[in-house]
Amino acid sequence: MKKLYVIAYDIKDDGKRLEISNLLSRYGKRVNFSVFEFFLSKAEIKFIRNILRKKIARNKDRIIIYQLCWSCKGKIERLGYKQPKEGIVTIL
Repeated sequence: MKKLYVIAYDIKDDGKRLEISNLLSRYGKRVNFSVFEFFLSKAEIKFIRNILRKKIARNKDRIIIYQLCWSCKGKIERLGYKQPKEGIVTIL
């Protein structure tokens, strides 16, 4: 069963930040500059977590992984513009 995860990061090095961003965008949806949402199985989150551990500089970088329950999904509040669909931005 897949669960909802949110991964946020603060990576100092531009090249490494781009690498992390590209990795995460293969598995999830970018919802902010350094925040992604995912629906992942246990094996998938374990795989991503292991890759991220190897790529960060523990004394400079930070990655936070939130696991959200299914009932929490319906309680997510989004303010500001919606994610673009086919290049269209809708302002709330």
